[in-house]
Amino acid sequence: MSNEKFYELADKAYEKCLDMNPGSEFDTNDPMQAAYLVVNLIGQVNNGGFHQWATNGYALDAEHVLEVLRNIGTATAMNVHEMVAEVAKHIDFSAKYEGCFGNYWIDGDDDCDDDEHEDPFYGIFDDLDDRFYKINDKLESEVVAYFA
Repeated sequence: MSNEKFYELADKAYEKCLDMNPGSEFDTNDPMQAAYLVVNLIGQVNNGGFHQWATNGYALDAEHVLEVLRNIGTATAMNVHEMVAEVAKHIDFSAKYEGCFGNYWIDGDDDCDDDEHEDPFYGIFDDLDDRFYKINDKLESEVVAYFA
């Protein structure tokens, strides 16, 4: 299956949720809002890894994303659920959405061993990214099937 159906779903979901910022009160019972949370995760991670998803503020919605992944319930979705839960351990959920490159990290949480970057979290999710990329096509297919 090509990704065409996934991109059609993504377009519909983004259109429905265009004005919703991370940290909004998403209704995971609304199919398009639920789809948006997952397709946004997939798009962000594919573009720049879990670090990008978090740095752009979208990890503020981790609890909602986790709920949607649990609802999808496949082994692939649950694998991604574990990844999102790992990233969420580093997120300050009391942070207000500031747009891209806001400070959404837990203060003093510095697991980075990359001295070339000012961001203390640069590179810490590389293993998660690699795992995600290996199962992404299957996840996209399962997301399309779930929201069909």
